Order: sequence, then structure tokens, then C-alpha cells
Amino acid sequence: MKQNLYIWNYTSARQPKGIPSYSNNWLSEIFSPEDPKPIEGQWVSFNPYRDKPPLKEELKLPSQLYLFLRTKETPIFDWFYIHHHVMAVSEKFLAFLLENDLKEQIEIAELKIFNRQGIEFNEKKYFAIRIIKFNDSIFNLNEEIRKRAKGIKDEFLYPQMKLNTENEKQNIFFLLEFCYNESLLITEKAKDYILSNFYKPEIYRIEDYPLVFNNSNSLENLPNNIVS
Repeated sequence: MKQNLYIWNYTSARQPKGIPSYSNNWLSEIFSPEDPKPIEGQWVSFNPYRDKPPLKEELKLPSQLYLFLRTKETPIFDWFYIHHHVMAVSEKFLAFLLENDLKEQIEIAELKIFNRQGIEFNEKKYFAIRIIKFNDSIFNLNEEIRKRAKGIKDEFLYPQMKLNTENEKQNIFFLLEFCYNESLLITEKAKDYILSNFYKPEIYRIEDYPLVFNNSNSLENLPNNIVS
């Protein structure tokens, strides 16, 4: 039986309060709240097209990372994409990922979160995860039915994509495909659990995602997202 697929993707137009915006944070391996430092370690040069697990020691994610926010408001989130295939997750969401048979696909680092004044947000425990193994090979993109990605040459969206194989343990997936690599692909089972257990997820039907990607800054042109 065909599984309905969904995608969790935060848009600029609909992003909930409390979830750090892409342009309002920086990630570092150095504690430097008032002076943003570029990442210095070779780990950031990880290229998933070239580097396959097990990774060389110099490419491995550090055991601890710092996320600095340009805000005084306490962040509230269970998941959001940072950059370089790195995502920030709550302790509870990390447990959910591990329950979904994803241990071999991710690296995990403790994540300390601060504002620019050096005050730590420690009400919840957070982690940084980096995707090192992707699930593209188990999806059929159905490339004959595709939509162009707005403003990006030779990149496309696939409203009829589907799973080729199913795994009862895995209901959440990571794709390297360009228009999808900052999102989470999920089955209906995962969608129902996420809506009931995590903070304000922004979830869409996979067939609506071309509209979402191409109109992420325009609330009036976004399709409805799924709410519990």
C-alpha cells in the first residue's frame, strides 16, 4: 500500500515564534558570543558526495558545538536546520530519531545555546546532529512529473515522489536532493506523532511542497500546512 508522504520545512512567512531564524544565528566550535568566529575545524569541509562513513577523524563532528542567537528571547524548538547538513534538535526529538533507526545516519554533538551577551539558554537540553548518510536511494522522484525551483537553475521539485521500499522502524528520512536537504521527509505515522509531541511543526503534503519552496516568503501564496 502506498504511504502518504509529508515534509517538515519552516518557511520564512510562517515560522513560529521561538524558533531561531536562519539569518539570526551562527554556529561555532569556539565560545565567542560577542565576536562571531568562523568555524575553523576541517569537519565543516565534509562533502556527502565524496566523503562516506566511516569518516576520517578530521572530518568528524566535534563533541560539543555552540549556537549563538541574536535575540534575548528564549528559543523554543524541537528541530530546525542550521547549515552544512547540521540540524539542531531537542533531547526528545533526538530520541525520536534514534527510535526511527537513524543512528547510523547521523553524528551527534552536545549543543550549548547562548545569546550575544553570553547568557546560556539552558531550560532544555539540545543537540546538534549532522547527516552523513542520506536516503535518496530508497525514493522514486518520479522525474517525469516535476516543477522548477524558483530562481535556481537546473533544480527541481517532485510532487509525486514516493518510497520504493519501506522499513517499519524508519518513518523519517533525510534527502541530499537540493530542494529537500534542509527539510525532513516523513510518513503519515511520523506526521501524527510529531504533531502531537513537538513544538509547532510546519508540515505539508509532499505534493504541495513545490508551492511551499517557491513561495516561502509569501504567506498569501503558501498552501495550508497540516495542524493537529
